Amino acid sequence: MSNLKDFNWTGFWNDCDYAFESYIGKAITDEDIKATEVELGYKLPSAYIELLKNHSGGVLNRNCFINDNGECVYVTGIYGIDRGKKNSLCGEFGNEFWISKWKYPSIGVVVADTISGGHDMIFLDYRECGPIGEPKVVRIDQEGDYAITVLADNFGDFIKGLYISIEEITDEEFQALSDEEKVKFLKEQEDLDIDRTMELLTNIGIENLSPILLGILGRIYNNNDKPEEAIKVLNSIGEEYRDAVWHYRCAYSYGAIVYSNHEAYTSDNMQQMLALVDNGVQLAAKENRNDIRKYCFEIMDMCYMQMDFEQCEAEYPELCKAYSQYVAEKKRNKRSIPHHRTITVEEIQATDDMWTIEFLDEKDDAVYEYDGIFEDVFVHENPQLFVFDGTYTIPE
Repeated sequence: MSNLKDFNWTGFWNDCDYAFESYIGKAITDEDIKATEVELGYKLPSAYIELLKNHSGGVLNRNCFINDNGECVYVTGIYGIDRGKKNSLCGEFGNEFWISKWKYPSIGVVVADTISGGHDMIFLDYRECGPIGEPKVVRIDQEGDYAITVLADNFGDFIKGLYISIEEITDEEFQALSDEEKVKFLKEQEDLDIDRTMELLTNIGIENLSPILLGILGRIYNNNDKPEEAIKVLNSIGEEYRDAVWHYRCAYSYGAIVYSNHEAYTSDNMQQMLALVDNGVQLAAKENRNDIRKYCFEIMDMCYMQMDFEQCEAEYPELCKAYSQYVAEKKRNKRSIPHHRTITVEEIQATDDMWTIEFLDEKDDAVYEYDGIFEDVFVHENPQLFVFDGTYTIPE
């Protein structure tokens, strides 16, 4: 059970005229609570009662709840228990109205409405716990055959999961959040508006960001084709915070520059990338981060065309040994994938048709199409490391 005893209500409510007209009721008493519970036939959650004692219903300023699918549910207001207000549990547009008039399923108590104008509502769901238990908070979609989606295991967690939407939050409101709150806010909403996410972080000032927020900004820059900006941000993180993830992110930045500019093995960016990957792989092993280890090898995949493996083996023998094992494992896995047949290098060099060449990393961004003759520069001295299959056209 999650209560709201120590919850920070600052900025939670939007006390507009509409809120006072339709939601915000008089101060509640224990008698009011008992009378409402008797009328509804359900015991109200303690966290909900705590909310009512703080604010007797109202319109939300923190109106965005991110569900498990990454979708934002925009909540208009929380219902109180003052029946004199239209939007209250027993008011004109209360529980009875939505169940009898709009045919919402009788699974508990409607506790909040959304911006849909009644086409999806937030309910306390008592089906599992019974009328005196701790209900879950669910969203019911009227236009989707009344599909029920769990939002939170209890009312307290639902309230704690509400945020100002990233489109509406001001710089001042974002900066007022703790670092922990900022991280959670960005984790749940950054994909809704990437540009606004970068703006919120940069407006604080790079010098004022904590290491974890700098890491998030660097990752976002990398994911949005801004490797130079990512390098500047990531390099501002102190040495004591440079773990396997940091090395991977920096290596990716340099690798992206190498790949985009077709830089040679001897370029400074390539050498920076390799040194970071080498350290990142070692740290990933110590930190038991096999995912980061794999991601580091994928950077080498990305820069494969510019790699001089003979020189790399001389400079980074352990890294190249581990990378070779990674490649061999990918080959074994790839053999289990059915394909039409293996295409030889000679066939590709002899044709003037279009070919789709799929490289070993099997990623969407590693499928290349070439018009005309397949140039030797892409095969290098190790054509055996490529796998050619899938879509191809052989002239008759």
